[in-house]
Order: sequence, then structure tokens, then C-alpha cells
Amino acid sequence: MLRKILKAAIFLCASLSLTVATAGPTWQPGEIWDHSAVGGGLLIRFNPAVTAMPDNCAGAIWMFIPETNKTIIAVTLMAIASGNRNVMVYTSGLVSGFCMVTQVDPNN
Repeated sequence: MLRKILKAAIFLCASLSLTVATAGPTWQPGEIWDHSAVGGGLLIRFNPAVTAMPDNCAGAIWMFIPETNKTIIAVTLMAIASGNRNVMVYTSGLVSGFCMVTQVDPNN
């Protein structure tokens, strides 16, 4: 019985270590430094002196959350309002000069 448990534990540890971290060029952790509401969505940005943009958004200053993504906007505004401005932002690239946001994950 102990041998079975030990094998299961070793298998679990080995499978966890094989998990691949991906999306480095499409995500960026940072602190929301500024935000602005515009027609069509919400703009957010990190302090450019501290945090770079994701690789797929090089050259952009603002990250754009379209108004069709109401849940992402709500989560972002709640993070700002609660004072927890540290988030992980996932992006899909540049559109019309803005970095398009696909997910916002507040640091809990």
C-alpha cells in the first residue's frame, strides 16, 4: 500500500514539473498606473518607466479592453477601486495602435 502511494506521489510530482509555461510574449504583470474610458471600451496602462508592454504590443502605450468584454472591464475596475492594481494582463496584439487585452487576472 505504501509503495502505491509513493509511486502515485512520484508520478504527480513528475507530471507537475512537466507543465510548460507559455505565452511570455503575450502577457505582462504590472501595476495599473492609469486608466481612461473611451467610446468603445476601457484603456489601461502600466507605468512605462517600470513595466514594459508584452512583446506582441511593442510600441503601444495603452492597452484596450473593448466594451463587448464587460466582465474583463468589471474585473479591471474592481481591481482599481479596491486598490489592488497589481494584475497580469494577457494580450492578443496591436489593433489600431492599441494593445488588445484578452484577459485581466488581479493578483490576490
